[in-house]
Amino acid sequence: MKNYLYILCAFLLAFAGCTKDADVEPIAPAPDGNTQVVLTGFSGRGTRTGFGGAEDGAVPFLWSAGDYIWARNTRSEAIAEGGSQATFVFESLETADTYDVFYNLTGPAAATALIPAEQTQQAAGELNLGQNGDFGYATAQNGTFTLEHATSYVWFDTYSSDVTSNLLSITLSVSGGQTIAGEAAFADGKLGDCKGSSSVTLSFGEEGVALPSQSNDTDVFAAMVLYPADLSTATVSIVYKFADGSVYLQTKSGKTLTPGHTLRLSTQIAKSDCKSSGAFFMTEAGVAEELPTEPIGYLKVVTLGESTLSAEELTSIAGNLANGAVIDLGEATFATTEFPMDFTRKTNLQEIALPRNIQTFTPSTYNSGAFYGCENLTRVTFPEGLTAIGQNCFRNCAKLESIELPSSVRTLDIYAFYGCKLLTSVVIPEGVEAIPRFLFDSCTALTDVTLPSTLKSIGAEAFEATGLEEITIPESVTTIESSVFKNCKSLERIQFPDALTAIPANLCNACSALTTINMPSKLETVGNDAFYNCGKLQDVTFPETLKSLDERSFGGCSAFTRIIIDIPAIANYAFWNCANVTSIDLGEKVTSIGRNAFISASNLQTITCRAENAPSLGNSAFGSAGSKVEGAKILYVPAASYDAYETAWTDVTSQGYALQDINDQQLTDGIYYRASRETDWVPTLPATFTALYVRTVGDDAALTASQFNTVITKISAQSAPVTLDLNMAKFEATEFPTGLAGNAKLGTIKFFENTTSIAAGAFKGCTALTKATVPTGVGTIGESTFEECTALAALTLPSSVKTIGDKAFKSCAALADADLASINSIGIEAFAGTGLTSAKIYATTLGEKSFRDCTELTAITLGSATTIPAEMFAGCTAITTVTIPASVQTIGASAFEGCSKLATLTLGSGVTTLGDRAFADCGLTALALPDNVTTLGDGAFSNNPNIATLQFGAGLTAISDNAFATNDAIENLTIPKTIVTIGAGSFSDWSKLTKLTISGNTLTSIGSKAFENAALLADVYAEPTTAPAVQADSFSGAGTSVQGSKTFHVASVEAYSSWTTAASGYTMEALGPDYLSEGLYYRASGEDPWKSEIPQTFTTLYVKTVGDNTVMTAAQMKSVADAVLALAAPATVDFSEVVYESTTFPNSFKSNANLAGIVFPQNVTATASAAFQKTGMTSVTVLKDISYGSNAFDSCASLVSVTVEEGVTEIGNYMFQNTKLTDVTLPNSVTKIGASAFNGCSLTTINFGQGVKTIENSAFQNCGELTETEPNPGDRHRNRQGLRPDHRGHPAHLAGHGQVQQDLDGDRRWLRRFALRTRGAIALLHRRRNPQDRETVQVQIRRLALRSAAQRHTRHDLLHQQGGLAPAGNGRQVSGKTIPSLQQYALLRTDDQPRQFGSLYRRRDRLRAERCRTALFARRRTARRILCRDHPRRLLLALII
Repeated sequence: MKNYLYILCAFLLAFAGCTKDADVEPIAPAPDGNTQVVLTGFSGRGTRTGFGGAEDGAVPFLWSAGDYIWARNTRSEAIAEGGSQATFVFESLETADTYDVFYNLTGPAAATALIPAEQTQQAAGELNLGQNGDFGYATAQNGTFTLEHATSYVWFDTYSSDVTSNLLSITLSVSGGQTIAGEAAFADGKLGDCKGSSSVTLSFGEEGVALPSQSNDTDVFAAMVLYPADLSTATVSIVYKFADGSVYLQTKSGKTLTPGHTLRLSTQIAKSDCKSSGAFFMTEAGVAEELPTEPIGYLKVVTLGESTLSAEELTSIAGNLANGAVIDLGEATFATTEFPMDFTRKTNLQEIALPRNIQTFTPSTYNSGAFYGCENLTRVTFPEGLTAIGQNCFRNCAKLESIELPSSVRTLDIYAFYGCKLLTSVVIPEGVEAIPRFLFDSCTALTDVTLPSTLKSIGAEAFEATGLEEITIPESVTTIESSVFKNCKSLERIQFPDALTAIPANLCNACSALTTINMPSKLETVGNDAFYNCGKLQDVTFPETLKSLDERSFGGCSAFTRIIIDIPAIANYAFWNCANVTSIDLGEKVTSIGRNAFISASNLQTITCRAENAPSLGNSAFGSAGSKVEGAKILYVPAASYDAYETAWTDVTSQGYALQDINDQQLTDGIYYRASRETDWVPTLPATFTALYVRTVGDDAALTASQFNTVITKISAQSAPVTLDLNMAKFEATEFPTGLAGNAKLGTIKFFENTTSIAAGAFKGCTALTKATVPTGVGTIGESTFEECTALAALTLPSSVKTIGDKAFKSCAALADADLASINSIGIEAFAGTGLTSAKIYATTLGEKSFRDCTELTAITLGSATTIPAEMFAGCTAITTVTIPASVQTIGASAFEGCSKLATLTLGSGVTTLGDRAFADCGLTALALPDNVTTLGDGAFSNNPNIATLQFGAGLTAISDNAFATNDAIENLTIPKTIVTIGAGSFSDWSKLTKLTISGNTLTSIGSKAFENAALLADVYAEPTTAPAVQADSFSGAGTSVQGSKTFHVASVEAYSSWTTAASGYTMEALGPDYLSEGLYYRASGEDPWKSEIPQTFTTLYVKTVGDNTVMTAAQMKSVADAVLALAAPATVDFSEVVYESTTFPNSFKSNANLAGIVFPQNVTATASAAFQKTGMTSVTVLKDISYGSNAFDSCASLVSVTVEEGVTEIGNYMFQNTKLTDVTLPNSVTKIGASAFNGCSLTTINFGQGVKTIENSAFQNCGELTETEPNPGDRHRNRQGLRPDHRGHPAHLAGHGQVQQDLDGDRRWLRRFALRTRGAIALLHRRRNPQDRETVQVQIRRLALRSAAQRHTRHDLLHQQGGLAPAGNGRQVSGKTIPSLQQYALLRTDDQPRQFGSLYRRRDRLRAERCRTALFARRRTARRILCRDHPRRLLLALII
């Protein structure tokens, strides 16, 4: 039985005067669970949707047949008949005490009102409010509710005594951009914002309705539904259209339309006021036939009959807009069907309706369009009949909220709606076949787009950065270009057409919300970055037709859980960072997997590769794969290809993936064996084998120690080394046992599946072991684990291994390579005596002798350890270079002793202590001790005879015993001022030492035999004022081979009397007045004494460094530069006696206008970029031994002379740009002139020498005075042989010549301008009738052409006469005057130069030009055709040949 719920409905209508009907008792729903509910609405005086007869001056509403209501978002059945009472039946509506009830016939949902802009009424007084969008709401209270209207109404009381024609329609429009029709959602007790139209049309059918003859206060003639709006400041325009073609126009002041209330418009229409022709302008001031002169805030234009809105009138309207202007041209006919560009960038335009006859828009350029940049335009209304939306039409209309494209539109152009940031939805009409590039790009609020079934293509970036949430691409689409949906952050679903064969690059790049796509069944290619960083995209199924995926196509799709793909090549980064993928299945077609293709698949458990031949792997193809997997990781491959994968896929297996057969046997629980991968598993051990595979099946199956010993016994009994593969088997313990130690038949080992540690000495003495793969999970290689495995050549260490124990790989002589990147601790002698050739050591804990006697070790990289322990690399005789990192503080005793080939040593900024004999017996050629070194152990650098330069740091105060004993290279030695003591034998046996300087005043003692056997020592300079304590034998054997005088130069002979014995055989003299201690000195002339301060004034400044430990720093260089800049006049700086801290001269003098010249420091080989830019140099010499950085002398405004040394091979980029050079000669050694090298110079002459092969672009650009060159005679021959052109395609030997450098586009632009200037003269010629006058004009025209061409080209072409273009020809005689020939103006180009005039004198061009000139001068119509076709090149040829 149905439950009837009677609800009392009282409708409060302000204009109807309705009250509650209190006679009906509400009945609550019966609680019997019946799902069918009936709501009955009663109406007394105020009822529903129709207007009934008048009652006491009020007009009641009545329910109408077809009405329905909504409750809890569920729609009732429609009622069959209307009246004052209606019963609404619901199916499956829950019974409740309270309901939200909506009356809503047009909205798509219960709480959404849709007020149409096109409304209908069939007859006078027969109102159709429900179908026109009437909307009401109520909340039930105890079964009783009062329905309130949420919409407003216009009541038309329209009448006429003499209009006999039927009324067809009423159109009501409002000013101010107010919305009175459209869609709005109900919330918080009222309708929300409405987006739609400011105009509503009420139509009365094809025949219309007759007007009543008089006003009627009780009956309603017509009514329309409106969205509530404040129209108190608006103008209401009404257009009444009649069947005879006439209209009546009316404007009225508006008022505020509140929900449930009515605007009554009472209008008497006289036939004399109806218009049939003319143009009418409706504004706030009324209706006029002339345009308003004041700024236009609101304008509605109506044209009748044959009248049109002229182009001038439209231009006037566009130029006279007030802020927030609303322009309604929808009732007007424009003078043409093409809408012009008058409104471009009209930022005060708020709303516009286009004329009814507009079909297209005036073609636009890149930065223009009909409404381009109308930033405040919110609404536009298009007429039916519009066929095309032009380029940039609404570009950057940032406030445009909605568009409704007419069904007639067929063409949309690029950028049409670009940047319309408030546009929310678009329906593309049927018939449109192409969506062009950038159409809706950056429409960030665009959430809904409907595409037509006629669509065939979508252009690049059409919807980039929009707010789309989902989109269905029609099956008709066959072409989609790149980046269409790129950066659509809200896009969740895409339905591709099934026939699509290509998904382009960047299609959905960074669509971070995308979850669902379909792969078309005929898909062949997916472009690069197509779905890059689509982090929510779910698994996709690739069709069999797929042939390729480009780079990063699915990179960053972190929601993928599986990948199944079968294509030949998987591109680089194709599935980068698919972090949640657990399985990858690669088909039989796969031949290569690119770099980082599956990198960071950290949860990858299984990889299946079905290809018989192992695909090639790019670098880190599976990098970090499975790093978060705790259980087993399996690589399934064909059984026959097992060995191939094992060899080729070590990057994968080293990450813990165990190889298994794809087609595996079905086995019961137990232990199984086989001797090859091609045989079946059996439960018994084979008798003989060269390989043994062991497998356990079942969770509880595992080899016991006894069973494993049986296996070991079998291995020992074999005749040849055995490969033992245990990685499919479990052992009873997780630690690998020691049973195989000393086994001479073990050739290769793969560990148990569950091995997590290896017992100490497990493989010690397995002399036949060649290969070991340590399983992932093992953290420590214990003591002596592989010691004396002399044949071990292949070792795989997983990243889980962090500790290498003492002697773990000692004496593994065949081990040449080991990955130590993840190791944190290396034990004592861990790799001693191995065959390692390189070692990258990042461990922080290092054991003594850990790499001792690795005689093949050539390169080492040290990480962040703080100590290099004793003898760590001792005896590594192949090491040539060592760089100690900043983290190291201490280098232990004998750490590098005996590294006989170690020639280069760089000590880091953290080293403070070098242990005894740390670098003894090495092959060092130079040594610089940094300031941080404070302690040297005994013999730290003894027996390094080849050290040629020795520099002490400022932190060293003592030189230890025998520290530098034995040297056969250094002749001069300076003991720095910081040294307090010199130990015994410190510098003994220095065979080449001739001069010793003891600087400063701090040295207190010199040890026994400190300088013993310095047989060539002739001069000792001792600066300390108090003689240091010296041993009798400190200089024993010194000077024995000196021929001539031997002298000790001391601070005071008397103070050094205690040195008499030690200095036996030497003369003692006091230091002279000119003696200089180590340091930096300056003087202003060769006669001045050296001083430690920079002089205040100078024209030349000489700078000098003294002492082996002194170098000039960058800060000191800057001080010199500052001193030069402070001078009153330019000066030269001579650094020839300076050693600078770097071999590259800095740009300290950049922009120093006082620098007139410079001499480089003795050790400098290069200059920094812009080293002398904008300096005051007047002349420079480019030195062959210096490599100059770019812009070396750029913008040196006074530079007038340059000398380039023989041996210089290149003039660098921008080297002499914008200087005053006029004459340059390059030596034959120069082969290249860099880009813009002489750009903007004052050059008049340049000699290229014999060697120039390459001249980069713009090398001589803007050299406007250049008139003469002396080229290499081989230039023309080389050009024909293919001399390298610059990047513009010009021959290299012409590159950069001022206007010659201009590209072809530049020539074409100039030619077009020339043609425009010439046309006026040609027109003048044809107005002349006198032959003499015509010849005079011809002369003037040709002179104009020749002069213009000559100004552009001549002076540059004269530089290149080597092409056979010497001036020639006698010219032409015209009216007794000579017209110079083309050759005389040097306008020809060589045939091998691809220039605008390259083929100027080919026979065909000459003939064409002759005919063209004849036509120009003789036939006016032909001349006009030539000129209008805009052939400027032919025109120029015609005039100058």
